[in-house]
Amino acid sequence: MDILLALLSINLRTALAMRAAFLLRLAFTVFNHGFILLIWLFLFRAVPVVYGWTVWHLLMTYGLAWFAWGFVSYFAYGFKMLPRIIENGELDHFLLQPRPLLMMIAAASGEVAGIPDMMLALPVIVTAAVKIHAAWYLVLFALICATATFTAFSLAIGSLAFWVNDMQDWLLDMQYNLYIFATRPASAFGGWIKMLMFTLLPMGFISYLPVEIMRLRDPWLALEEGAGTVVIAALALIIFRRGLRHYESGNRFGVRV
Repeated sequence: MDILLALLSINLRTALAMRAAFLLRLAFTVFNHGFILLIWLFLFRAVPVVYGWTVWHLLMTYGLAWFAWGFVSYFAYGFKMLPRIIENGELDHFLLQPRPLLMMIAAASGEVAGIPDMMLALPVIVTAAVKIHAAWYLVLFALICATATFTAFSLAIGSLAFWVNDMQDWLLDMQYNLYIFATRPASAFGGWIKMLMFTLLPMGFISYLPVEIMRLRDPWLALEEGAGTVVIAALALIIFRRGLRHYESGNRFGVRV
């Protein structure tokens, strides 16, 4: 734990040392997400309710996905860069250290953009929670599950680089697509898209189920959300560990210089 805190402290000091970059990123984040949220506000003025969802349910969805994206960008940035680490043979550096492997990979570096993302997502979540009269323990539960699901998804997709070359750009595309889908009013989706929401792109556990739990206060939905999050995390760990055995066999795509 001391090592993890030290790594996160170093990443934070590095981010704060680049004050101009941090402030510029913060301003860009406010403008970008503010513009998108403004569009949704205008759309919901024309159609106030979509399958039982109001604009505040949409804002809750947006905030959860936004926070999860920022969390992975800062606290688990190593998962986003896992294909590059594997392909360049840089994983050897982590394997030689007598510390938890996944923790070291996740916290090895952090993206400064993750901090303003989390900072700005929280007020959106709090505002939406107040407007839809959501219980705070459900909001916390949803935030934990959404963040854990997005983190596990990043690890699972990144671990495919143990078997497939040139996965870095594909991983970033998959993360972005998951984020985009998760910030949409998922209650309007149906058919094969809804099936996709709980399988290949598990946005249902990031946005749809958490908001439905707050809206309906159904304990069975909460159980489904918790079980789904655990299953996704377990699958991510299984994929990584199987890939690690493959990596140890010497089947690598690059050599660390």
